[in-house]
Amino acid sequence: MADVPHNFVEFQGDQSFTTLGVWAQVTNQNITSGNFTVGRKYLIVATNKFEGGSVSADMGTRILHGTTVFPHSQARIQSRNNSNELYQYIFIAVWTAVSGEGISMEAANLFGTATHRMREAAIFTLEISEEFTEGTDWHFNENDTDADASTTFSTADNATVTFTPPSAGDDWLIIGFQEHEDFSTSSSFQNRMRRTGEASETTQTSAYEGEFTGDKIGHMNAMVKNLGASSNTFDLQFANDSGSAWSRDYGAIFAINLSLFASHVIQHDTSTISANNANDDLGDDPKLTLTQAHTPSLAGDVWAFLWAIHTGSTVSYRKARMQIDNADNPPGQTTLNLRQGMGHDGNRDRVNFVQQTVDNLSAASHTWDVDCAHGATTAFDYDQAIAIVRLSTTVAPKIVVVVPESKIVTTLPP
Repeated sequence: MADVPHNFVEFQGDQSFTTLGVWAQVTNQNITSGNFTVGRKYLIVATNKFEGGSVSADMGTRILHGTTVFPHSQARIQSRNNSNELYQYIFIAVWTAVSGEGISMEAANLFGTATHRMREAAIFTLEISEEFTEGTDWHFNENDTDADASTTFSTADNATVTFTPPSAGDDWLIIGFQEHEDFSTSSSFQNRMRRTGEASETTQTSAYEGEFTGDKIGHMNAMVKNLGASSNTFDLQFANDSGSAWSRDYGAIFAINLSLFASHVIQHDTSTISANNANDDLGDDPKLTLTQAHTPSLAGDVWAFLWAIHTGSTVSYRKARMQIDNADNPPGQTTLNLRQGMGHDGNRDRVNFVQQTVDNLSAASHTWDVDCAHGATTAFDYDQAIAIVRLSTTVAPKIVVVVPESKIVTTLPP
């Protein structure tokens, strides 16, 4: 077995962006060109949490290869009515490496005089073109048609993958990203992932109501599924809850067979929490929403990817953390106690929470768990999927494996 070439960099702390219109690299969010092989394809998963420094302040963030911005990677959000509400940024891409180009993340103050902040960020890359076969082991599709949303979920212009797994009983991770613009402060755009073919199901719907005409928002939906040797179609649907203000200008969907890795585990859970702690504190009796044990088949790097939607309450924000063996991972989440706000209307907004980390773990049992807190005692629903993957392949490598870049963590908050 050999490790699949991968990179992971993360930042936990507090980086400020003040100068109007000046894009700056986010701390530690840079994977240099020497970590990629020209002509090979890489999955990129980028996440962060950022905030405008005051009411009606605009902050933006984006991903670059070299000095070129990835199309559709730029988000721009105007703060709601609380400067402490953070937006969950998400972006995925399949990128063919270019000579002299690395991957980096930037942020900027796009409007206002307040100090804007990045609190948490991560970039994960995985080489997929050499160890795995495109169209068999993994699938990717993107749709950049600028399509107006209606009150009925879309059946056209969806990012879509259709495939028949070569073997029954394998576990698959499917992740999708959609970008929306042409905001509205009176209606919410809606996103969901749909599965048809072997089975019919959808994820819970994520939703966002705009605050400013310049809003450009990205949302993620995900599934982890054990599939039979039958045709499966996964697509990303979009809609407005009323009116026709929002449009979807890009969608991308990626699926990969996790059973080709040395070891892995998946869990997909849709449940209801009957009550939560009203003091809104991750450090004080948060509610456990997921727990998953896994023993890597051999010591080494393990990628944990978590996607969740929280809904069912008039409270328009959530706090959540992921832990490994009862310790924050990424580290510092409990201390940061990040409040994720989502848009203009708490009655319709449905909060995305995405977390990822790579850790070098022993070949012993480890436990991942997810905790949640919010400032109300009303019940809320959630839809969450986790994939935990030992980043080594069971298939014979086609290349000489390059040792991946080590995990990087900045100084933690006090």
